[in-house]
Amino acid sequence: LFYEDDTFKIERKPCAYQQVLLEEKAKAERLQVIGIDLSLYNDELFTNANRKSVLAKVKQVIVNYQKGLANKGFYLHGSYGSGKTYILANLAKILVSSNARVIFAYYPDLVRKIKGYIGKTEFEDIIEELKNIEVLILDDFGGESPNSYIRDEVLLPILQYRMVNKKPLFVTSNLSEKEIIAHLAESTKEVDAIKALRVFERLRSLVVFKELSDKNYR
Repeated sequence: LFYEDDTFKIERKPCAYQQVLLEEKAKAERLQVIGIDLSLYNDELFTNANRKSVLAKVKQVIVNYQKGLANKGFYLHGSYGSGKTYILANLAKILVSSNARVIFAYYPDLVRKIKGYIGKTEFEDIIEELKNIEVLILDDFGGESPNSYIRDEVLLPILQYRMVNKKPLFVTSNLSEKEIIAHLAESTKEVDAIKALRVFERLRSLVVFKELSDKNYR
């Protein structure tokens, strides 16, 4: 209640509880999740000797973003259950809290979703969204079935656009640098090393390859 222009007036402000709700709503609008439930990845990250360099890289990405500096993404590969998804889920949540717009996609489900959109207006919409989103995170890259159309007509244009426009990409995979090249070369009908290398060169320009050598926590 305040007095102004010879009149008592009421000003409404959100209480602490409402402010929390508004902030959670804003975060939800900045984070789009495809094929994964990030609420399952709420455990606090822990540090050990195997994770030290990876978590240092994550911290540097966050610091750079908060300072408005350019960031190069990373490709985090390692064995099953070593915590790759947990680490990038944590990164996504911190970036969203810093007002970044993020897509976090489980890549095999994303591929299936895109295949279902082929021939529909939604196809171009999702490609444009993946090109333009501020931060793109692809989880379990290489876990999808090899498909030359997805490689050449979907993945390549997305990587090309993000490379040219310097938009960060973060990836988790069970496949190493050499293994992902072989995976990209495969399709249901042939092996095409040249087209695989075209995709890989763009991927390599967007990310630093980091290995997470840790035990299986599942």
